[in-house]
Amino acid sequence: MPTHHYKRITAIVALLLTVACNSIVKNEKFDKSKWTAKDDWDYPERDAVLNDLISHHQLKGLTYQQLIDSLGEPANYGNKDDSVYYDIITNYGYLDPKSGKYLVLPFNKDSVVTGFKVVEWHNRHVNE
Repeated sequence: MPTHHYKRITAIVALLLTVACNSIVKNEKFDKSKWTAKDDWDYPERDAVLNDLISHHQLKGLTYQQLIDSLGEPANYGNKDDSVYYDIITNYGYLDPKSGKYLVLPFNKDSVVTGFKVVEWHNRHVNE
């Protein structure tokens, strides 16, 4: 077999291993202790359990209190109007946040969750 085929096969295997490893890390089972684990300002386990949370756990239909019992206090605790949010990831530049991800859960007038949305953001004005 010519060497360029070996290089191509090696590149494909490396790509598959990278994708497989990232999938393993990013798709852990939701566990409240992982969700609420905090390291300084970060929640290091949230991104890993987020997919399982939104795919396999009923969020829509929870009351505000059931949501707090399940996920803990949101980032805007005590200041909820029609939604709450949970920080997932915040990536910092030199001083200010440069990108991140959070989970938004809107409520109806009876304080029942009506859905969810994962929001990713990028601050184009932050110095690296």
